Amino acid sequence: MHLGLHAAGAAGLVVGFLFARFEWVAGGGVLVAAGVGIMVSAVWRTFLRSERRDAAAWSFPLAASWLGATVLLGVLLALSRRWSWATLPLPVTGLLQAHAHLGLAGFFLTLLQGTAFQLVPMFTMGEMRRPRLVWAGLLGTQLGLLLLAPGLAWRIERLEHLGTLALAGGLACSGEALRATLASRRRRKLDPGIRAFVTGSGFFAVAAMAGLALVFLPDGTELGLRAVVAYGILVIGGGLGFTILGMLCKIVPFLVWMRAYGPRVGKQPVPVATSLASRRFENGWFAAHLAGIVLMIAGVAVSSPFIMAIGCLALAVGGGLFLVNTLRVVAHLWRPQRP
Repeated sequence: MHLGLHAAGAAGLVVGFLFARFEWVAGGGVLVAAGVGIMVSAVWRTFLRSERRDAAAWSFPLAASWLGATVLLGVLLALSRRWSWATLPLPVTGLLQAHAHLGLAGFFLTLLQGTAFQLVPMFTMGEMRRPRLVWAGLLGTQLGLLLLAPGLAWRIERLEHLGTLALAGGLACSGEALRATLASRRRRKLDPGIRAFVTGSGFFAVAAMAGLALVFLPDGTELGLRAVVAYGILVIGGGLGFTILGMLCKIVPFLVWMRAYGPRVGKQPVPVATSLASRRFENGWFAAHLAGIVLMIAGVAVSSPFIMAIGCLALAVGGGLFLVNTLRVVAHLWRPQRP
């Protein structure tokens, strides 16, 4: 039910934004919100039935709740653009900034701060270290969002400063816990997926420092606008892009192998899970994606559309390599191979 509502709502959102029909945006948002509401309810019910209460377990219902808040705020924004009775008595730019941070930090970052300490030890043959710092990182993000979101929406500078500091502190705690966890690994060489995840974590650290600088820059200046664009590239393309796609490089082959070859183990020779993906494609994606992010930030810094265009092209090439590699892995579901 969630999938159907979400897919239909997403289609409505795309059409609405494409043709500036905000009634379509609002309708699509309502469908997405209904689907997300079902998902949030299911996640919380599953969590309450489970006996696990560590940071990784808590990250799921917390992230789902932030996603629900993000969608609801988005629907309200769309309604306010179409009908005057739904107009919110707050600056639109502040609401959009709060909306973006609820989604990016509330959903994605919260989820990463928990699941990373389950997946990284599993894929590197290590152990989770510094559990108190894992908790501190997760709690710092939650506190930071509770302060930052209303601060951005109502333009309360003190809340913006405190929320940004709390978010940066949470990221620092998670970063130190990740460093200690990686130091415990028995598989010393990092493959492209884990290397991308670590690189994305580094981009999050840089983005946190950029965010701290942003709250002290005056609004409306050319420098401030360029800094906002660079901040978005660091967070979305650098942090989220590398961490999420890096983990997909590890998770997708594992899940495909379990489905395609797991039942055949002991009955016939099967390939190892790591052989399903192409290291050349993964390394090519990593290099192209990194080059694209660096070039885009450089283009923003020097106000060069040409450099930014080259960066976008590099990102597109990297995305193509990633897609081809993923399709090659998924093809094993229909065409299993012998080693």
